[in-house]
Amino acid sequence: MVGLQKAETSDFSKIGTKVYNEITHYFDAWYVSASEASWRIFHYDLHTHSPAIQRLAVHLPGQEQVIYSEGKAQQALQHNKNTTLTGWFKIDQTNPLARTISYNLFPEHFKWNQSSHTWAPRKKGKVIGRLYRANPAEEERFFLRLLLHHCPGATCYEDLRKLEDGTVCTTFIETAMRRGFLQHDEECVECLTEAADIATPTQIRLLFQLLKSHGKNLADFPGFPNIDEPNISFKSNLLHKQCQYKIEYQTVVADKNESLLNSDQHHVYQKVVDATEQHTNTTAYFVEGPGGSGKTFLYNTILARIRSKGEIAQAVASSGIAAELLNGGRTAHSRFKIPISISETSTCNISRNSALANLI
Repeated sequence: MVGLQKAETSDFSKIGTKVYNEITHYFDAWYVSASEASWRIFHYDLHTHSPAIQRLAVHLPGQEQVIYSEGKAQQALQHNKNTTLTGWFKIDQTNPLARTISYNLFPEHFKWNQSSHTWAPRKKGKVIGRLYRANPAEEERFFLRLLLHHCPGATCYEDLRKLEDGTVCTTFIETAMRRGFLQHDEECVECLTEAADIATPTQIRLLFQLLKSHGKNLADFPGFPNIDEPNISFKSNLLHKQCQYKIEYQTVVADKNESLLNSDQHHVYQKVVDATEQHTNTTAYFVEGPGGSGKTFLYNTILARIRSKGEIAQAVASSGIAAELLNGGRTAHSRFKIPISISETSTCNISRNSALANLI
């Protein structure tokens, strides 16, 4: 049986516009062979999912998820149902076979009843268990997840913290360490120490950002300085380079050059500097003069004065030679991503949230 129909993939309702509908094209040109048609007529399964996966909850005491309607929070707490974890604790209290199986392997031998929220021996089917992920930054929950993989027969959280000699540890971290699941937690300290010896400043900053993404800071590692984090601002490489100018040196250069300006140069210089200090609206100043009249000297003086105040000044020129004469100069095509071949629809290739956009 062939289900080949007329394909109409173009819509010319709008003059000069061709609309391609990929979904319509698929169904219009859908070919169904005889074997597939018979398979569908008899309603056989088109695909299977094997093995099935049972998601296993991982939560600390009193931190299980509770779903309730608005205004019924108290009722939901009073009739709170078992999770797969608390249900595992309860069946371990009464079933000898359950006490021999760890939590992560439990769904292979027992079935979770979603309506009664209880475990029962599995009679058929193959199911594997997968514990919900825990981030190392969550600490106690992360090590609880680790212990659940290696501690069968627990009837409560206290059993998970109990050692072979009967000692009950106060935390899951201590339990994991004393049972040999964790040698020590100095890996991050060793990582930072090694990075300080061999890594570049950029690599160290990226490593620090990676630690921050896991909820860590330097105060968590003994031996490292305690930094006032509210005063830290991470800058892109472009912005970082613009902030590397030494304020003291730029002040000396600006003061020295200002004293060497002639009257015309000083007039332009004062106009531009006043505009930056008063934060006026965008203003363009056009400086004209023959070669050798001191335009580049004037530009560098203005740049030094602005940078001596800790502010950002971008120096751009139309050619590479002119840009080389400016302190920190770049060509306009390079800085603003101006295309070489320009048409009526050309635009600068700068993304909205890029580092260059933030700099500008």
